Amino acid sequence: MFDKATLLRHGATRSDLRHLEHRRLGGETGGAGYRYQGHFAAVAMLRAAAEYTDSGQDAEITQEVLCWVDDVLVRTGVAKFYQLKISPLESWGRARRKLAKEFERQHRLCRSANVTHSLHLVTPHKNRVAHFNAKAPASFRTVFSAEHFPLQRLRPQYWAAGGAANTAVRRLCAVDADSAAERDEVAARLISIWEDCGTPSDPQLVSAVLTKAWADPEVPIRRPNAPTPPRWSAVTAAASRVPGLALLLRDGFVCWEFRRPGGAKESGRIGASDSDAVARVIARVLARPPSDFDDFWREL
Repeated sequence: MFDKATLLRHGATRSDLRHLEHRRLGGETGGAGYRYQGHFAAVAMLRAAAEYTDSGQDAEITQEVLCWVDDVLVRTGVAKFYQLKISPLESWGRARRKLAKEFERQHRLCRSANVTHSLHLVTPHKNRVAHFNAKAPASFRTVFSAEHFPLQRLRPQYWAAGGAANTAVRRLCAVDADSAAERDEVAARLISIWEDCGTPSDPQLVSAVLTKAWADPEVPIRRPNAPTPPRWSAVTAAASRVPGLALLLRDGFVCWEFRRPGGAKESGRIGASDSDAVARVIARVLARPPSDFDDFWREL
């Protein structure tokens, strides 16, 4: 977002630039802190992806930005700068107000460059959130908030039940958000695409990540603008002639449900509504309408 020339225009010195480059290359980041940053950025991407599928609001996510509050930047209509601190001893006054000075300089930079912004401090220690909010310097308090983000060893813990990304990933699931396996599949696929798009310091649009994910008809990620399959009314009518069988369209995916006599229910997904797999099943069912569930199963 900010290059060296922009920083110099808005008050940075050559010494400042050397310091910021050192930080950007990992000079002040330990292994645990870097993993924490990566997990936070991945969750930010998942949350932004859920928002994009709901409302169409895009977001650009960058790590290791060249500025003073530099760990993660999420840009929508507002540039949201996040600094992550894992030490329980961190405070505004520690090390001659080092943290406070960084936030003050970031606020001045954004105001000078006419950037609508907010500043955020992220900590894994819940008991520190109130301190950071209450003691935030008045110079930037109006654009500041502190928030808790847990320190987990494995990424799937973030979208497990009760995890920080659970709600976002559930919003992204097209078929069965209650399924831990589907949540794992959706989150892992989006993060894999996002990480393959470039280095952490490369800005990544969430819409571009989702577009690549939607190109894979097997991954059950919600597709808000997916088309209804051709001959959908005819094929659903043919399937419904089998007692207990139904074809359903769920957020861009064709699924089936079958309730056996006695109440046991089975279900599964066939594929994205515009996929070759769905087109083949529709053609087969219409060419030879099933008389029972076994007939239908053979056409899958």
